[in-house]
Amino acid sequence: MGKTYHPNFDLTLDECRAVLDAIGGLVIVDENGIIKYFSDDIRSGIEKLNSKKLPEKIVGKKIRDVHPTTKIIQALEEGSKDEIQIYYGSGTLNVTRILPVKSNGRIVGAVDLDVFKTSWELALFLNRIKELEKNGTIKLPETIEEFSHQRRQRIGKYTVADILGNSPEMNKLRDDIYQLMESTSTVLITGETGTGKEIASHALHNISGRQLFPFIEINCAAIPENLFEAEFFGYEEGTFTGAIKGGKPGIFEQANNGTLFLDEVDQIPWHMQPKLLRVLQEQEVSRIGGHKIPINVRIIAATNKDLKKMIVSNEFREDLYYRLNVVNIKIPPLREHKDDIPVLVHHRIARMNHILNRNIRGITPDALSLLRQYSWPGNVRELFNCLERAINMCNQDMLTLDHFADIQYYAREEQLRSSYQTTLSNGLEALLHSTEKNAIEHALRISDNNKTKASQILGIARTSLHNKIKKYGIHLK
Repeated sequence: MGKTYHPNFDLTLDECRAVLDAIGGLVIVDENGIIKYFSDDIRSGIEKLNSKKLPEKIVGKKIRDVHPTTKIIQALEEGSKDEIQIYYGSGTLNVTRILPVKSNGRIVGAVDLDVFKTSWELALFLNRIKELEKNGTIKLPETIEEFSHQRRQRIGKYTVADILGNSPEMNKLRDDIYQLMESTSTVLITGETGTGKEIASHALHNISGRQLFPFIEINCAAIPENLFEAEFFGYEEGTFTGAIKGGKPGIFEQANNGTLFLDEVDQIPWHMQPKLLRVLQEQEVSRIGGHKIPINVRIIAATNKDLKKMIVSNEFREDLYYRLNVVNIKIPPLREHKDDIPVLVHHRIARMNHILNRNIRGITPDALSLLRQYSWPGNVRELFNCLERAINMCNQDMLTLDHFADIQYYAREEQLRSSYQTTLSNGLEALLHSTEKNAIEHALRISDNNKTKASQILGIARTSLHNKIKKYGIHLK
C-alpha cells in the first residue's frame, strides 16, 4: 500500500530564504546588531556608495562594521516603533521602513526594508500618484496636521473583509467592489433591509483613494423635513434665530475630498431633490445665507425601495435617480445565499463571545439546519439579532434547538402557509373537476345514459360531453 501524502503548508528554511531573496532591499539583525540576513542588492548599493568591496561573508558580522550609516540600530532600543526613513546617497533616493522584531514582548531583532528597489521605482510611484490626483481619483493631504485631522474624521469601520460568505453571490459582490477601486463615480446600493448595504458603502470608501479623507454617513430618514437644507448645505452665522456662532458647515463640506453616504436616499423630500441634483452636477454647494463653495465629494446612496416605482408615483425625481444610479450594486437577500449561513453563524458566535465575555463553542447540527431552513425576511441583521438573543439565554457551551424556539415557530408558520397555498391552488382545480364530474354523472343518470338529453340538461354540446366523459373516466351503466 502506497504512503499517504499529507501536504505541509509550513515554509521550509530554503523556501523562507527564497522569499527573502525575492523581496530584496532587506536587512535583518538580531538584538545585538549582528547581521542575520543581508540582501545582495543592498550589498551592491553600499559597495557603489563607498567605492570598495564588502567581505564575501556578511552574515554574522556587526551591522555597524558593514553599514555604518544604517538607522536599524535605533529599532533595537526599547520602546522603539515602526518608522519610515527617507535617504539619499550616491544619486539614489529611496524610502526605507525600519521596525523592531518582538518575541514575548521583548525586542529580539530589527528589520530594515527598502520600500522601492530603485529610485526609478520610486519615481514611477510618485508619477502614478500625481496622475490619480490630477484626474480626481485621490487627493492626498498636504501636511501631517491635515492628514492627522482627516484620520480622526475617518469613520469607515468596515472593509471588504467584513463581507462574509463564500457563495457565488458574495464573491460577485466583493468583485464588484474591487472593480470600483479607482472609480470616483456615484454608486447606488440597492437591497432589502438588513442585507448589509452599510458595510458595502464603508468597503467602497476604504478601498478607494479617498480612504484618507472623511467618510460621512447620513440616514436621510432621521432628518426632519424642515432641517434638510441646513443639514445638507450648512448656514452662515446670523442666518436665522438660533444659528450657531460662526455658522455651520453642511454634510457636503464635512465630506469634502472624501465620501458622503446617503442611506435611505428615498426619504429625501421632493423639494430637496433638485437642490441635491444641482450639487452633484456642479460640484459646489451654497450655505444658507452664504456664497458658493467648490467641493469634491463622492456620493454613495442606498435604498431598500424600488426607486423606479417611486418615479412613476411622483415620489422621486427621474433625473436625480439617473444621477445617483451611475453604478449599481445589488446586495442579495440572505434567502438567496443560504449556503453562507454556517459562516455567518460561526463568525457571529465568535464575535458575541468576545463582546459578552462568553465561551460558546458552537451550534448543534439540528439547530444549524433549522437556521438554514428559515427564509430570514430580516436578512443578516435578523440572523445576527437572533444569535445574540440565543447566546444571552444560553447557559451551556453549545447553542441548541431550545435556544431558537421563536425561529422554530416562524419556520413552522412559513411551512404551513406554503402548504396551504399549494393546497389551495391545487384544491380549487380539484374541486372544480369533482363538481363537473358529479354534474355529468347526475345528468346521465336522470337521462338514462342518453348523451343527447344529458348534454341538453348540462347546456353543453354533445361532443363536449363525450370528451368530458372520457376525461373523467365515467363508465356508462
